[in-house]
Amino acid sequence: MPDQRLDRRVIRTRQRLRDALFALIEEKGYTAISVQDLTDRADINRVTFYFHYRDKDDLLFTVMQELYEALEATQPPPDDLAGWARQDALHAFNHLREYAHIYRVLMGEKATFSLVGRLIDYSAQAALRAERTRLPAGVVPPIPLEMTEHFYAGAFVGLARWWLLNGMPYPPEHMAEIYLRLEANTGAWAVGLDPTDHTAP
Repeated sequence: MPDQRLDRRVIRTRQRLRDALFALIEEKGYTAISVQDLTDRADINRVTFYFHYRDKDDLLFTVMQELYEALEATQPPPDDLAGWARQDALHAFNHLREYAHIYRVLMGEKATFSLVGRLIDYSAQAALRAERTRLPAGVVPPIPLEMTEHFYAGAFVGLARWWLLNGMPYPPEHMAEIYLRLEANTGAWAVGLDPTDHTAP
């Protein structure tokens, strides 16, 4: 039987590190944060930090993934690829809106090329995992899926950055529709589907 006290302690530690990360991002920007800053703010030692995360990037992207997955879990899975695309886009923009104060800093003027690249890589890898489970059997993409997902991840991050830094002038639903319209035909072709068929199972 698992030690529930240990489980609760792990949850509390990770929550404290998440809270410390978000507070420090707003105070001094992500690139200026050190692991020591995080452990001091969370009131834990460095050994404990490294027991849970490799570095501050691992903490950031693990936290963002957990938050996104929690949002995704609130909706039943769609029945077709078009539904998956629409739900993914809407969840992504809802997630961005909820944590806009964090993403504005991550994607703002002080953001480094390396950090934006990590955001693109993270988005692409998440999309790649999902795409591999959703594509119908026998479908062979004309170009490697890794290339396709990085292309669209870059486009998504660019669109998301514009939206956040311009005060989110449109609601998430409208942004999701804009992204889907931009992606429409080329996205289907890139993964090996018929661009004119929007009802592929």
